[in-house]
Amino acid sequence: MEGRLTTSIVLYGKIETDDMSQWQAFYHLSKQIITNLNLEPNYIGISGDFFSSKKIKTLARMEMKLLKSFGDGRDIESLEIYALPENFTVAAFDYDMYISRSKHVAFDYIIATLTSEAYQNVDQEKLVRLLKRCINFDSGEIFELSYLESPVIYATKANAPSSFKTLRILENLANLDKVRLSSMFPEYSDHLKELIN
Repeated sequence: MEGRLTTSIVLYGKIETDDMSQWQAFYHLSKQIITNLNLEPNYIGISGDFFSSKKIKTLARMEMKLLKSFGDGRDIESLEIYALPENFTVAAFDYDMYISRSKHVAFDYIIATLTSEAYQNVDQEKLVRLLKRCINFDSGEIFELSYLESPVIYATKANAPSSFKTLRILENLANLDKVRLSSMFPEYSDHLKELIN
């Protein structure tokens, strides 16, 4: 199983449930990131109080409703922005880029995925820094995986890492504040982690 390879940045941490300004900032930032890579953000997936359908829809159709939900303070559980080609068949496999912020599973995360070929044009350090603005960052990874094995399934830890045949971890991302404090005071590392969170 190979197929098209993707490269993903996944960040784990804490997303503030009630802070609609963070959801709004993430939405606008994601659109800007996709546009800056010469792609078009054209589809969106939303899950929350105000959104009954779990299907992705065109951005043109949903943007006003989404912006209204930010103003109304409606609860959002996940927000996904896609750059899909005109002739796509299945969004989960055919995207040129996908960015998601989610509280859907047992932990909060942000993931940005694009083809490994397109990733060569990305300023990785800058992209990680931008995405960190939208989550109280704890840890993360940059990894490569075939789109057929679904980067989101790996990122949400639905299956053991050993079950992903094309997985290649490119970089582990750590909260440097935690790492520095833990190395300075190893006997208190668990307590320090709690204090920083």
